[in-house]
Amino acid sequence: MALKDESTAAIGRLNTLKKLKLPVLFNEIQGKGNTTRFAVVSKKDPYPKSKKTQMSIALHPTDDHPGLLHKLLTPFKVYDVNLTRIESRPSGGKFGEYIFFVDFIGTQKEPRTKKVFEELKRLADIQIVGEW
Repeated sequence: MALKDESTAAIGRLNTLKKLKLPVLFNEIQGKGNTTRFAVVSKKDPYPKSKKTQMSIALHPTDDHPGLLHKLLTPFKVYDVNLTRIESRPSGGKFGEYIFFVDFIGTQKEPRTKKVFEELKRLADIQIVGEW
């Protein structure tokens, strides 16, 4: 894709990038103790025919109180949706505000995912990060 479209980039072995005559923008991008996750960011789905089975969402709680995380996770248990990752990050707003990033098995079209979203909307704004 990076060979055909200037708005895309590739990460790979230095000799492979040179062999393909792709420009090397940065070298040695790894860090100690870091984990790299790759994603495609696009206005249109670059893989429309692929079967998507997982989702990533960001939850922006509308209120903060003891037990909030438990309340956010309960719908996943109630509707039997399997979580594969959960991570909290400071929101960048005021001190103590967090955004929760959640990965789970499911898609937007599944009835149980829709039910989870209905429950979550009472507690947080939901941003769909992607499906794969």
